[in-house]
This record gives sequence, structure tokens and C-alpha cells, in this order.
Amino acid sequence: MKSNLTEKEENSMSAHKKHLILMGMMGTGKSTIGRHLAQYLPYPAIDLDHWIEEKQNQSIPSIFEEFGESYFRELESQAFKHFLEQSQQHILITGGGIVLRSENRKWIKENGVVFHLTADVDTLIQRLELDGNRPLLQGNKVEKIRRIWSERKSLYESIADYQIQTDARSPEVIIAEILSHWHQLPV
Repeated sequence: MKSNLTEKEENSMSAHKKHLILMGMMGTGKSTIGRHLAQYLPYPAIDLDHWIEEKQNQSIPSIFEEFGESYFRELESQAFKHFLEQSQQHILITGGGIVLRSENRKWIKENGVVFHLTADVDTLIQRLELDGNRPLLQGNKVEKIRRIWSERKSLYESIADYQIQTDARSPEVIIAEILSHWHQLPV
């Protein structure tokens, strides 16, 4: 897909040595924003959850059901490390639980510029209300979203380079904010 950048901007962007990492709670828009960002940057967007599903030939809910969360977290860490070790930069779209492992947080800080997409809990509840494809939200979704957010919030904040609020904002506005920060990074 053709980049919407000038040649000078694209050459400057290619000089960045770190990956652009999107992280945050489920429902904050990481996958949508990551796909759109790939239209503006000369890096491929990799959605780690989708990549894992393709490699395992199995859906995330099915992996959770058959092997458990711990097994999935190991797959997630392996996939993440696989892309971080490549010389080509990527837009890495992480799952919400990537921050649960300390080694992932260490790798993130060493190899990426982290954009923490965030939204108010009420917004997350509204966005995830009808989503039946989230293994961690089986049962009382509202209670589980609130618990997961409270458990992960400080982890996200501890490694985020930028926090991007996604409540009531269009993908275009969010992408413009991310690109503004990205363009200002030293090369």
C-alpha cells in the first residue's frame, strides 16, 4: 500500500530504530488504529493476536479453552520477541495482556516506542458489551472489565511513552496524534 508521506518524511521515518508499539486494554481500538497507521508509515502492521491465530490455526478463545491462559501468554511472548528481534521496524499491535509478563515489559521498553491507547472504563464496557470473542470476559463483563483495568492500568502507564485517549475520537484524529509524536522522535 502506498504511503501518504513525502519522500523526505518517509526517509526520516525509516531512520527510527525502534518499533511502534500499540498497547492497552481490549476495546481501546488498537487493531483499528494499527491497520490505519500502516497507510501512513513504511512499516508493516502486525496484530499479534491475529498472527498467533494464523500460526496456531486456532482462535484465541479456542487456545484459552484447550490449553489455558498461561499457554497463550507464552505464545504471545514468543510472537512478540520474534518481531522485536527482526531488523525491520513494525507497527506491533499487542493484546491487552502483553504487559502481564515482566520480560515483555522489558522488551517493550528496550525495543519500542509505546503508544498506550486508553479509554474510560464505561467506554470499554460499551464497546465490549456485545463482543463474545473475549475469553477473559466470560461471565459478568462489567465486573471483569473493571477488575482487569485496575490490575493492568499501572503496568500500561509504567512503560508508555505516550498515552492516547480514544474516547469519542475518530481513528483519523487518533492517528494524527500518534503521527505527530512519531515525527518528533529523534532519528
